[in-house]
Amino acid sequence: MRRVALVTLFSLCTGALAAHALADNPQIRTNASDQSMASRSVVQLTDFTAGSGWSGGAMRPSESAVTKCAFDPKQSDLVQTGEAESSFAYKLPLLAIYSSATVYRTEHMARLSWERAKPGLLGFLRCIVKSALPSSAAAISVKPMSFPQLGSLGGAYRTTFDVAAGQSKVGMVIDVDIVVTGRTILSLIQFAPAVGADVVKAGEIRLAGAMASRANVLAA
Repeated sequence: MRRVALVTLFSLCTGALAAHALADNPQIRTNASDQSMASRSVVQLTDFTAGSGWSGGAMRPSESAVTKCAFDPKQSDLVQTGEAESSFAYKLPLLAIYSSATVYRTEHMARLSWERAKPGLLGFLRCIVKSALPSSAAAISVKPMSFPQLGSLGGAYRTTFDVAAGQSKVGMVIDVDIVVTGRTILSLIQFAPAVGADVVKAGEIRLAGAMASRANVLAA
C-alpha cells in the first residue's frame, strides 16, 4: 500500500501542470502540425540508452486529479493548439519520469500561461504533497531548485520526503522542471530515490535539453 500511495502522489504532481487540469481551461484549437510538434517534443524512448532498463512511451493526456488544493490561473483567453504526454518507468521500483508538451497559438500566449501559473505553483505543490503523502512518509521540503536556462522562461522545484521502510527511512525526491521555448511549454517530472540526487538531476537536465532542442527545431 505504501508504494501505491507514493505512485498516487506522483500522479497528482504530474496532473498539476497539465493545462486541462485547470478550472479555467484554455481554448482548444488543435491542428495537425502543432499536435505533431507536441508529440515529438516530449521525452521519447530513444532518449534513453538502449537496454538501460527504461520502458514506456506516449500516453493519453491525463484527467484532472481530484484535490482540494487550489490552482486556477487564468487560461480561457489563451489558445492551445497541441498537447502530448509521455511516461517511463525504470526496471527498479520507484524511479519514474513524466513529460508533457503544450503548444499555444503564439509565443505571447505561452509566456502568459507560465507567467500566470508560476506565482501559485509552489504553494500548490506544497498543498499536494501535504494532502497526498501516506502516513508512512514525512515531507522535508518543497522548494525551488536551480536549473539551467534552456528556454526563454522556466523554473524547477524539488520535493524531498522520507518514507518509513521497516526500522529505517528512505529518502525520495520529486523534481518538477518547466521550460518555455517559443510557443511551447515543456514539463519534466522525475520521481526517484534521494540517494544519487545529483545523478538524477543531471539526467533531468539532459532530457529537458533534448526536449527543448526538438521543440526549437520543429518550430523553425
